[in-house]
Amino acid sequence: MHALIKTLARRRSQPKNADQIPGATPEVASDRPWRVAQVLFDGRIGGPQLRVLRVSPELRALGYETHLVLPSLEQGAGDAARQAGVPVHRCASHKIPRPTQVRALVSWLLCLPRDARRFARLYRDEDIAIVVVNGAFNLAPALGARLAGRRLVWFLNDTLPPPWMAWLLGRIVAILAHAVVCQGGAVARTYYLPPRTAHIIYSAVDARQYRPRSSAPSVPDGTIHIGTIANINRLKGIEVLIDAGHRLSRMIADKRVVIHVAGQKVEAHADYWEELQSLIDRRGLRDSVLFHGFVHDIATFLHSLDCYVMASHLEACPNTVLEAMACGVPVVSTDVGCVRELLDATTADLTSTAAGLVVARADAEAMAGAIHRLLRDPDLAAQLVRRGLELVESRFTVERHSHEIARILEQVGRSARE
Repeated sequence: MHALIKTLARRRSQPKNADQIPGATPEVASDRPWRVAQVLFDGRIGGPQLRVLRVSPELRALGYETHLVLPSLEQGAGDAARQAGVPVHRCASHKIPRPTQVRALVSWLLCLPRDARRFARLYRDEDIAIVVVNGAFNLAPALGARLAGRRLVWFLNDTLPPPWMAWLLGRIVAILAHAVVCQGGAVARTYYLPPRTAHIIYSAVDARQYRPRSSAPSVPDGTIHIGTIANINRLKGIEVLIDAGHRLSRMIADKRVVIHVAGQKVEAHADYWEELQSLIDRRGLRDSVLFHGFVHDIATFLHSLDCYVMASHLEACPNTVLEAMACGVPVVSTDVGCVRELLDATTADLTSTAAGLVVARADAEAMAGAIHRLLRDPDLAAQLVRRGLELVESRFTVERHSHEIARILEQVGRSARE
């Protein structure tokens, strides 16, 4: 595989003529938008899927037509894309196994060339000009882009791999891609990518969909509502949120605490769901933890909360934090991924520029204490909300995100013509 990557990478030093790049000539570019394939590792609705669909209308207006490529059309992202008028294509590949699964890893390597050829054929058939691969593990579509002679932008949006694997994947990405985009400085550092080799582009929030509420929710019945948006899997730390809610209820005994979770069950984490149910019963919270499943109207869900809590053990650039900020909801989050960058909480202590409170991972006591601090200090909560709205408006709009992506697409396309 190393030899294949090196061979494909040598093509980077061989510029193509404009007529070899679909949509590259000025005449074609003025007649129709460039086709950009956004290749996703998962067909479920989540942060990367929503980000791609959210910016596709803006990119279309800037001259780039998004085509969504998914491993399966039977999950939510395919339906959402069709409803948004985004063309969807299915192209499945073998998922990379755990490094400890030696036999499965050998099988994956043997299947990799065939998977890459399948993607290359799709790009040619659909006249794709630029391929944007989302996720460091998405190797087959990246190799397919190089085989098809398409320009490759690699979008890194997770912090999952252990250090040795992240270093290796970072080297592969740097060799193959014509441009690398990281969803925050923490992501770039995860893959050991120096600043000069990666563009930093954060998530974005649509201000037309997520508006600040007119006032904090009233609690005439003495109930405090805290909640999170997360699919039900171990990385989301929902057990920590439940424990924090239990501790919070003992801190404010005169009020009832209700914990809301908006997100789908994940089949591969069915055992985790059962563990959460056991934890709820042990804590006596059967009537105080509400699982809402997939929620379409996220803004209304957020507006109903007194505090948005992200308890994840691992994240990259969590869009839900931005959505809570845009909705004017105070945020408490674990110190993961790019959270400090989003909240402008770059120091250990709370500063006047911060837009939320950050606590250590897996620390339910600290999380409960941070929520309690916001509840008993409305002025602090209001200060964080104001700063959050300022940050969203100045740094994290869909328009800004789209223009930054378009600038990179233009640079990559222009380099193909030179």
